[in-house]
Amino acid sequence: MSVITFFDLINEEVLLSPEKVLFFKSYDKSITAFLSDCRQVTFTFHISALECSLPVSFIRISDNIIIHKFHIKESMTYDPKHIIIVMNDVQNTSFIVSSHYAEKVRLNLDLPD
Repeated sequence: MSVITFFDLINEEVLLSPEKVLFFKSYDKSITAFLSDCRQVTFTFHISALECSLPVSFIRISDNIIIHKFHIKESMTYDPKHIIIVMNDVQNTSFIVSSHYAEKVRLNLDLPD
């Protein structure tokens, strides 16, 4: 099992197993990792820097959300700019993909136009 290791903005080491991360959600400089075992890990980091350090199986879908594509339960496309992603977690968390990221998400997930 691989591990993502980085130091957050207050120089604390953060260790995460990418396979267990469902998605990341940011608020200002605080990021919460939502894990498949229902735990949450919050740390201080910039979402852009986090995005660059993640494996290609992670997709940014809005200014504050990065999802793990292997934990997607369902995706629905109403037109090229309207995509809804449902995660495979206990709550069936759903996200609306930002129109800014829609094209990249569509290509990454091989969704129809």
